[in-house]
Amino acid sequence: MDFVVLALIGLAVFTFASAAQAATGFGSALVAVPIFALVVDTRTAVVATTATIIAVFAPVGVMPGIIGQFFKAFALAAAFVVATLLAVVAAAVVGRRIGWDAAALRRDRGALTTLLVAPLVVGILPQGVQRADTTHLAWVGCVVIPLVPALVFQLTRGWVRPRYRGALATVLGATLLLALLVIAPIYTVRPYLERVEESLGAPPPAEWSIERDGRNFWLGGAALTVAAQQLAADLDRMSEPGERLFVGPSDLSKTPYSDAYWYYLFGDLDPATRYIEMDPGIADAPDSGLAEDLASADWVILSHLWDDWDEANTSGEPGSNEPNLVLAEQFCEYRSYGDAFELWQRRPDGGACPAPQAPAPVEVPPGRS
Repeated sequence: MDFVVLALIGLAVFTFASAAQAATGFGSALVAVPIFALVVDTRTAVVATTATIIAVFAPVGVMPGIIGQFFKAFALAAAFVVATLLAVVAAAVVGRRIGWDAAALRRDRGALTTLLVAPLVVGILPQGVQRADTTHLAWVGCVVIPLVPALVFQLTRGWVRPRYRGALATVLGATLLLALLVIAPIYTVRPYLERVEESLGAPPPAEWSIERDGRNFWLGGAALTVAAQQLAADLDRMSEPGERLFVGPSDLSKTPYSDAYWYYLFGDLDPATRYIEMDPGIADAPDSGLAEDLASADWVILSHLWDDWDEANTSGEPGSNEPNLVLAEQFCEYRSYGDAFELWQRRPDGGACPAPQAPAPVEVPPGRS
């Protein structure tokens, strides 16, 4: 196909995709790939679109200041989506190349691996793009992102002479390492080098550690730890092994992070919900079952530490209010602990809630980073 015609088609597709993105939000521009693939071969569509996204988001990855931090989340989400797209298209291309022949698959380990990788990557995509932060890149991206060079290699190996394919693989792998070191150091290399340095050096102050039954967890400051230790003492005194514990944010219609370490500290209590992290778009959905989970609990810990949390997803937007209604109808507040936590207990059968205990006198917890 003539290069000028191809460029005009690409421009038309890009314009359409940009309009779709402006109308429906981030991510919809990726419709350019299947549309582009209708008029050119699939590999060209994927490689060209991937190159375009890299060209757009590479500068974003090194932007300084608050704006740069905000847009890094979008760049990371795009990386996950593109990696998933590459896996699916690579599987389709490789499968067609070998004629979906089982014997050929057994002979070609690269083709077999590509076909096995695609459903894995698709399956974990929602977890990766749910929250564009260090943790999700470490836990999910460590599976998806390193596969990108291999997937691109499978797509482009037919364009390169056999003797140069080793060099192609080297360049693709080096590009990935460069991206992790230069474009996105704040999400990957830098935090983990800092954690390693801290582990080898002095540990956090002892007053930052909350302890219970031989288990401890390091919190972000002394005042916060005091509040948590007072809550732990109250819950330890009143709860019985085998009872159910629910941990969530102060507003249960929203899905910022949940302080899941309480489940670890109180290992003798059963978690009342499967939504340990309060996943945005899932836990707050009307049919998520979160309200039913809450209704099965004996004790509820609500955290105010994430009240002002803001990230590039819907976690700060109100979802189903049913869990808040269940809390108000079936539970009574026992005590608050500074501005950090609240402890709630199940309402007595058919009875009114007793007056809450006096708030625990602790300082305002420091900001959490």
